Amino acid sequence: MKTEKIYSEWISAVDLTKTRIVQFPSFIFLCGGRISENHQNKFLSCRDIFYSYIKRNGCSFRENVVLAEQIFEYFDHSDYQDLLHFERDLAELSSLTVIFSESPGSIAELGSFAVLNTIQDRLLVVMHQDDTHQESFIWRGPVSFLKNLAKENGNDDPISIYDWKKKRDDDCHITIEDFSDAIDLSETIESVISKLPKTASFNKKKLGHIMLLIISSLKIVHLATLEEIIFLLKGYGIDVDQKAVKRYLSLLKSLSLIVLKPYRNYEFYLAAPQNDWISWEYKTETARNRDADRWANQFVDFYETNQKEKYRALRSYLKSTGQVGD
Repeated sequence: MKTEKIYSEWISAVDLTKTRIVQFPSFIFLCGGRISENHQNKFLSCRDIFYSYIKRNGCSFRENVVLAEQIFEYFDHSDYQDLLHFERDLAELSSLTVIFSESPGSIAELGSFAVLNTIQDRLLVVMHQDDTHQESFIWRGPVSFLKNLAKENGNDDPISIYDWKKKRDDDCHITIEDFSDAIDLSETIESVISKLPKTASFNKKKLGHIMLLIISSLKIVHLATLEEIIFLLKGYGIDVDQKAVKRYLSLLKSLSLIVLKPYRNYEFYLAAPQNDWISWEYKTETARNRDADRWANQFVDFYETNQKEKYRALRSYLKSTGQVGD
């Protein structure tokens, strides 16, 4: 691999034990009942009403909402073999997963997410008042587990209980007036998000951190093949296999956090233009260069001299996106 030398120099300079995540994706994964295609004040579920409300009222987080319906489209174009793993990994990148416990699918998601320790502290469960304090698996199982876990950790109760009109049959619609507490729920979500940590020490055991590391590494090296990304991750001391990395890349691409640039007979991955997710720290004894921008320029110079096809692919991408002129 032509880039092995400069990649190794970069890896030996970085100190991941002191590196920090300085920004997290602000996605809000919204699960629950069905969403209607054309509302006109006729809704199919409480989640449907709430989604319409946040769009109509300009809630601060409305642009960050990812619907379960979008997941099916993303999943179809991903390298995942099952939807559960796709949703689990998406939740790792989300600031909050909101589950309206009102459909078989959302109940299954609640059960699977509640036991994942990387997600359970970023869950908000919306329940109908008639379904609470019941002798049911949902209330006695995952809901009670989450409530007790939050209490033990000194966190707010993650279960929000409301009343709304339930559909009686498949042909029945409900109206926006049938869920009058949308404003309270939106304020609850804003409050939860405001209390989330803004930064964190990098932890290579957390999948969300690993995916952010991939993006930030691409910002330094500009573009890389699948094999080069795996080389970087293993150099960082993160043991991953090719199939797993391909899955992560397909998820990041679905969320427009990275882009895929075919060039000649190569496939290069690049970070989409955005703010940095990571603040790099360097090993004082081995890092002669301790500046991310200087490293990024160093990679461009290396490609121009030693890897013409990669340099041309980078120039082609930058021109196509208007980041450089002719």
